[in-house]
Amino acid sequence: MPAEKVEGVVILGGGVLGFSTAYHLAKEGIPSQVIEMDSIAAKASGKADGMIPNDVGNFFYGGSSYSAGGAKRLYVSLGGESYCRFDRLHLELREEAGVDIQHTICPYLRCALSEEEESTLINIASEARNEGLDAKWISGDEARALENTLSAEVRGAVLLECRQVEPYRYTLALAQGAEKLGASISYAQAVGFRCGKNKVTSVILSTGREVVAGTVVIAMGPWSAHAASWLGLKLPLSTVRAQTLKMVAPKRLEYQVAFRPPVAGRCLHASMIVSPRVDGTLLVGYTEDRTETWDDSRSETWTDVPSEEIKEFIIEQAPRLVPILEDAGLVEHRAAVLGYPPAEGMVIGPVPKWENVYMAMIGDNGIAVSPAVGRIMTDLIVGGDRAKKAIEEVKSVRPSRFVL
Repeated sequence: MPAEKVEGVVILGGGVLGFSTAYHLAKEGIPSQVIEMDSIAAKASGKADGMIPNDVGNFFYGGSSYSAGGAKRLYVSLGGESYCRFDRLHLELREEAGVDIQHTICPYLRCALSEEEESTLINIASEARNEGLDAKWISGDEARALENTLSAEVRGAVLLECRQVEPYRYTLALAQGAEKLGASISYAQAVGFRCGKNKVTSVILSTGREVVAGTVVIAMGPWSAHAASWLGLKLPLSTVRAQTLKMVAPKRLEYQVAFRPPVAGRCLHASMIVSPRVDGTLLVGYTEDRTETWDDSRSETWTDVPSEEIKEFIIEQAPRLVPILEDAGLVEHRAAVLGYPPAEGMVIGPVPKWENVYMAMIGDNGIAVSPAVGRIMTDLIVGGDRAKKAIEEVKSVRPSRFVL
């Protein structure tokens, strides 16, 4: 049955979740206008690792940020749906948008270099099997037989299926695909809402122009908290700067490999992923740090300025996993801000007290779940039984949990 016609959908945020929503709406004949201050995928969406694990991989990948309540189960569900969707999505986007998103299947070895990490991964693998997932623990020798660049420090690993896309190309393809199907993009800064009774009627831009809105989707990454404040919703948020290095190594890896090094100095979290890319480069990182100078203004801040200290940390730690990185060349140092709501790591669903406002924010790994999130946002906007099912689906991460 065709979707009802929905008038005036305005999406704030030109990252992967905003454009996935625009693309999925457009596929159902519902046009939208995306408002982005900078450029397509200018922030985290264009600087991600682009890894898309399968169900088991999402269980491991989501083991820290999405561990509270039903959020971990939801993350695995969204990730599994998205993993399957990418099988066709990359072909659809090439046909509709004319963009090769560099999709490939590149298995992933989550490695243990310490006794503590070995115990942790074995326990997570056991938990995954109890959930009916096929998690496979292999020895260090077995891991090196698969990926011979691994160091002798590797005690064992979990072998996971994983897809991969180039993040900027993927977000661009969603944007161009949505445009060709009727969406539009405006480059401007949103500074507020004009509201009627329980509804947002327009989005106010810094130029003074107003965009009439029948429905509003807030998908601005960590800046979503700022937009939510215009509606009286206080959204607690922890912000961090995530950093990776793009490198060229003397030998190509066949597997994506990772371990968790000990953190030091300003590092808050480090998951050392070495990810071979279609273009022959490697992405190495990522590591998170925090400073006290970040705020939610859209001005240039430290969030876009890579840290020399973190670069040295990555360069020092990565060869512990892949020794040939001692001789790798540095191509680019990337940095972007991520924002984590408390515990659950996600905010998805209708904004309470407002009949026509929805939010989609993922702390990290947004690309890995973006097709499913785009589908959920479309279901919410279309309404009816689809919206009821979607609201139940995201009950553990709805914005209403922040209302006292």
